[in-house]
Formats: sequence, C-alpha cells, structure tokens
Amino acid sequence: MSSLNISNNDLNTQNNHQTKLKKFFTKSKKDNPQLSKAHELMEQKNFHESIIYYTRVLDKHPGSYSARCDRAYAYHQMFKWNSALQDLGIAIQRHPQKPRAYALRGEVYRLMEKFDMAMIDLSKSLKLQQNAFAFRARAEVNCSLAKYAEAISDFNSALNLEPNNSYTLTRRSKVYCNLKLFPEALDDLDNVLMLDPRNTSSTLANRGEVYRLIGRFDMALADLNSALEREENNTLALERRGALFRQMGKNVEALMDFDNILKLNPKSVFGHKNRGEIYQALGNLNEALYNFDEALKLERDNLSLLKHRSEIHRLLGNYQSAINDLNHALSIEPNDAFLLRGRGEVYRLIQCFDLSLTDFDKALEIDPGNAFALTSRGEVYRMLRKGAEALNDLDNAITLIPNNLLARESRGALNRTFRRYEEALRDLDYALQLKPSSVFALANRGAIYYMLSRYYEAQIDLDKALEYDPNHAFTLETRGALYNTLGKYDKALSDLDRALSIEPENSWALCYRGEVLFTLEKYDEALEDLNRVLDLQPNWCYPLSVRGALYRSLGCYTKALEDLTSSLRNAKDRAYNIKYENKALLNRGSVYRIIGKFDEALIDFNKALLRDPNNIFGLCERSYVYYSLEMYDYALLDINVVLVIDPHNSFAQNLKSKVEFAQNDKNLNDDNKDNF
Repeated sequence: MSSLNISNNDLNTQNNHQTKLKKFFTKSKKDNPQLSKAHELMEQKNFHESIIYYTRVLDKHPGSYSARCDRAYAYHQMFKWNSALQDLGIAIQRHPQKPRAYALRGEVYRLMEKFDMAMIDLSKSLKLQQNAFAFRARAEVNCSLAKYAEAISDFNSALNLEPNNSYTLTRRSKVYCNLKLFPEALDDLDNVLMLDPRNTSSTLANRGEVYRLIGRFDMALADLNSALEREENNTLALERRGALFRQMGKNVEALMDFDNILKLNPKSVFGHKNRGEIYQALGNLNEALYNFDEALKLERDNLSLLKHRSEIHRLLGNYQSAINDLNHALSIEPNDAFLLRGRGEVYRLIQCFDLSLTDFDKALEIDPGNAFALTSRGEVYRMLRKGAEALNDLDNAITLIPNNLLARESRGALNRTFRRYEEALRDLDYALQLKPSSVFALANRGAIYYMLSRYYEAQIDLDKALEYDPNHAFTLETRGALYNTLGKYDKALSDLDRALSIEPENSWALCYRGEVLFTLEKYDEALEDLNRVLDLQPNWCYPLSVRGALYRSLGCYTKALEDLTSSLRNAKDRAYNIKYENKALLNRGSVYRIIGKFDEALIDFNKALLRDPNNIFGLCERSYVYYSLEMYDYALLDINVVLVIDPHNSFAQNLKSKVEFAQNDKNLNDDNKDNF
C-alpha cells in the first residue's frame, strides 16, 4: 500500500463529528417527539429506522429544511444516493441560501465520483458559510483529482475551524504521504494519538504505514504490533503488517496475517490478492490461482488481479484462460502496454506470431522504451527467422536493461544461428551468470560447443541442462547429435527417441536419428525418418546428404546421385553445412567411382579432401580411383597417409597390396617391352 486508508474507527469518528455539528446539522424549529426519536436513532446509527421517523416528520412538515437534510444524510449513510439527492434537491430549491444541503449534496456527488458537480456544490456551501464538513469534503475531492496542494489548503481551513478534529488530521496525514512530506504526516498522527485515545489502534496502524514508507521497518513493526496488541482484530493493522512483512521478505509471517484477515473477512480482496502474490513468489502456482480466483469473484474488473491471474495461467500452461483474462482486462483498459505485452507473450508461446507481433507493436507505440516488449518481439522475430529485426530489438532491450536475462538468452541463440559464436558465447555466459540454472542458455551454449567440436564442454552443458529439465527437446536432440559424433550410438538413440516423443515432428531430431540408424545399418528405419523430413522440406541439404549416402550403401546409385547432387546444390550456408557438404561430396565421389565415372569422382574427392585432408574414407576412395586409373604413385600416396593415421586399416592394407602388385606388374611389363 502506498497511502493511508480509513479504518472503521476513523469512519466512526467522522460520523460522530458529522452528527454533532449542532445547529449546522440538527437545527429544528419544533420540539417534535417524532423528530427527537429520529435524532436518537441517527445517533445510534440506525439509519433505516431514522428514515421512517424523518418521513413521518416530513409528512406533517414538508417544508422542514433540517428534517429534509437529516433524512438525506441517513439515505447517504445507506448508499441510497438517488433518494439522498432527491431530498437535497428539494431542500436547495426551497432554501437556496442555506449551506447545509449544498455540503451534503457535494459529499454525495463525491462518493458517486461526480467530482465536478461535487466541487460546485461544496464551493457554493463554503461561499454561503465556512464549515469544516464542506472543507473536508472538498479536500477529499481534490485528493481524488490528485490536487494535493489544494487538498492540504482545504484540510488546513477545516482545522482552523476545528483544530482538534482527529479525523481531519488523519486525512491530512494521508495527503502529506502522497506528497512525500512524511515528517508532517507523522506530526499529524502524533497529535491524533494525543487527541483521540479511543482510536489509538487505528492511528498506530496509520503511523506504522508511514514508517514503512520511509523505510523505518523497526518503528513500523513496533507500531503495528502495538496496534494489534490493543485490538487483535484490527484488519487495517493486519493488512499493513502483512504488507510490511512482505517487504521485509518474511513471507511466512505475512501469510499468517493475511490468513487472519480472511478469517475475519472471507471476502477481503486485499487478503486474497496478497496471499496470491506471495504464493506466486513462492512458486505455489495452484494456491496462488485459487486466491486470485476468489478475489476476482469479488471484483471481476480488477485490472491488477486480472494481470496476476493471467500470468499464473500462462505459467501453468493454461494459455486460453490467460488470453481470456487479458482480453477482459483490455476491454477495460485497451491501451495498457503491460496487458498488450502480456497477451503478446501468450500468443508467442502458442506460436500465433502474427497476433503476437500486433500486440507487441501496439505496446511499443504506447511505450517505446518498454524493454520487455522489445525483448519479446525480438524473440518472435528470431523464431520467424527475421534476424535483422530480432537483433535490432534485442540490442535495444539490452541497452535499456543490461541484465535482461531473456534478451541475453535470445540474442545468444540468434547469434548462434548467425554462426557468430564469440558474440553468442558472450551473451550466454552473461545469461548464466544471471541465472546458472537457465536451461535455454545451457542448451544453446552446449550446441555452440558442439558446433565448435568442443565436445567435452558441450557434454557438460547439455548434461546440466537435462538435470534441470529432463524433457527439454532441443537439449535432447543436441546431445543425441553429440553422442552420434562420439560414436555412442545407443545413447544417441535414447536421447533422440525421447526428443521425438516430446516433439514428434522435430525435423532435426528425425535427421539425427536417421543418421544414427543409417550408421547402425538399420536402413528401413533410417529411410522412414529421412523421408518424413524430406516430404516436408524436399530441398534440405542435410537429410538429402544422409539419404544419398544410404542409397549408395543400398546400391541405389541413381537415387543416390539425385539426392547427393540436390544436397550440394542446396547447401546455401556452406560455412555451417561444410561437414554435410563434404559428406555429400565424398559419397557422390564414391558413387561416381562405382559406376566408373572416375574424372567426376576425382573432382569431388579433391574438393572434399582439400577441406579435410585426413579424411580416411575420402583418401581410401580417391586412392581406389587412382588405382583404377593406373595412377599408382598417387594411389600409394593416399594409402600411406591413411596408414599413418590408422596403421591397422585393413581396407588400406589390402588396397596397398593390390596397388603395389599392379605397379610391379606394370613395371615388369614395361621392362619386357623395352627388352623386346
């Protein structure tokens, strides 16, 4: 709470002052027993019965100004605004120069939030006769209009007429708090404590709130504890102590106070709202949701409650419920940037990116410096592969809030897709300093380490990410690819199967699994995975290169050439796809060798081995081409490199024997020709 409220005791004090304004409120020319009974009932606050007696008086004396005003006051106490206004209109019509009816009507208009009309009537009353009631009521109107200087002036005028009015002092202390004039607020409340010992508990609650606002938690707690010792069921003191405990980080103690508030008043919106916020902070989302549900049953149009509940629904994955709350809130306040950003975020999570962008765009029109909207819009652009737009938003968001975790994570992932690995690592390292348990940052950094062939570091990050979230599909697919590269095929299949059980259409996981199954010579299963991907993305170079290699292994050379040539033609990002481009070159070269197209084979092998000079498969295949072309010296050069790398390579050993035998046979034939 950022300002002082009025307790029930304060209201009682106000009512006592109002009913004791002597001639101003109770003036009557007739000693009438019905009127005396009406006044007695009014003093007892039995407003319903008092209206009956005032009506009897007015039936006999319809021109009685005081009885008309008294009945209007009773109607006002029962919130029967129209009846009160009807009586006051008659009183003013008959006696336009008397101030009381104007003052009362101004107060009714204030309570109806018709502030312009209230100001006219209250000013008219004060022009006719200065009175504390009208000054106080006009001060409240000025407070509602945030005209705090004018409110102070009116409260001062009321106190000039009634210097010891504790209610007016209490209300002025609230305005001083709004103006951050806390010493003055404390002075007023200190005076109230001396003037009105009957309401000590409520005044201590008010003073405790002032101490809380200025950060004097020890003094605040002392006052609030003292207030509750005097009156254990003082809901105002419980509310404020609960708020104080929350600010002090003592959530358990705060919950106890809010529980007590709800025992006293099960329909306390304040109690349910604060309990909901505490449970939300503690991660108990279901309990938080229950409390926000209860609060919204009482105030269905409360924007703060709708914001909180929509966030809980979003966190619980109840996306449609979250959207319903946000739609309702936006129907009340259509230009609330927070609400627009919140709905845009839900649309982002359910991948309704067009709707998401519409909300983020509008939120940023209203609040261009909203770092959270920039971050979320940047993330949407990243998902839509609009890299330049994404980077612009994320750069701006991080400039505004350097410790923006989501923006750091998103920009790190974006730079990973741009192959800007150093920039990506800087952001992801920063993100992990902010939140060491960030699965997103760990998974993306692990993926970068994998791309950089830093397999040990990749394993550490990916393992840690899966400790925090065992079902994170991206991490599972990346670790599956890592295990495949490390030759740990059973572990690779386990991870990839899990990833696909979570996201059955995950194209990367299908490709990786297809490659593992191909390596394990499970060709039918591998083809099933690769075909599923290529049915949807027929020009994707990675699955084409794997399927082409598989067709080569099956002896389907025409299909193999089609896939491998298509893969090489569609390898747009050669810096990233160089590994798969090389595999396609090597496999196509092998097919060309098998079908006897040795020149084409050499072109492919030379290109691949220029990039990867120690590739054993490529060296063996090229040596075989040289052998087939009777270029034995070149064949032996490649074979010798293989045997240096892998001295026990049986294919190279056998091929070397063949080459040497053929070379010797050729040399012998050449010698025989020369001798002949």
